[in-house]
Amino acid sequence: MFPDLPSAVRSWRPPPYRGFAIAVSVITAWISAVVLGVLGLNPLAGTLLADVLWASMTLWLTTGLFITAHDSMHGLVLPTHRTANAWVGRIALLLYAGLSYDRLLKGHIEHHAHPSEDEDPDYWPRWGIAWYFRFMWEYLTPLPVILVAATYHTLFHYVGLSSPRLVGMWIVPQVLSSIQLFYFGTYLPHRPGRTYDGDGLTKARSNAYPVWLSLLSCYHFGYHFEHHAAPHVPWWALPMARRLLTQNQNMATQ
Repeated sequence: MFPDLPSAVRSWRPPPYRGFAIAVSVITAWISAVVLGVLGLNPLAGTLLADVLWASMTLWLTTGLFITAHDSMHGLVLPTHRTANAWVGRIALLLYAGLSYDRLLKGHIEHHAHPSEDEDPDYWPRWGIAWYFRFMWEYLTPLPVILVAATYHTLFHYVGLSSPRLVGMWIVPQVLSSIQLFYFGTYLPHRPGRTYDGDGLTKARSNAYPVWLSLLSCYHFGYHFEHHAAPHVPWWALPMARRLLTQNQNMATQ
């Protein structure tokens, strides 16, 4: 937190266990979406368009798994239960793609210490596609690839699930989610050549999306300056922080 934050943001605390309830809801919804989608039991099954819509919803929920883990890294899922809070993040990343919570946490601490700087492991002032692959190389160790491949192999060859549905309702949303997270949560907020909304530890920029589009695009992760200025605020309360910070800035310029 920063001393020049509006007092309402600086002193804000989430209601007890709301973060945990939201995290459980996201995880449960993702499991349900993937299982129903892979088995062809989802209410929209039957046409290509319906399956694309279901896969799109699954993609959004997959992104929610990572955002849940991100909140866990900031101690926001269960603020008074640090061990349980970390395990929620570990479970979310395991479901997401078998990623290492501890590896991502170490990198995220460095990211907040040096945002948009050379020391930032998430930052690379290069062409977007090259930056994406470097970003993935930083965190995607062989273990997640082996885990996903082994799970697919088991479900297809030994359980007998449909390969096209496994790919379309699980693998493709997983891959597209990584692109969504990178584009809205790393590339747009930190790419060079644009004016940042802050400097130092808040060297990031926010999008100007309305709240509904911000939610759909990346769980308000595009309100990135607000996140760096108030890392104690969970993703679902970032619109509140943005509104109060904007009001404070407007008053300061009057």
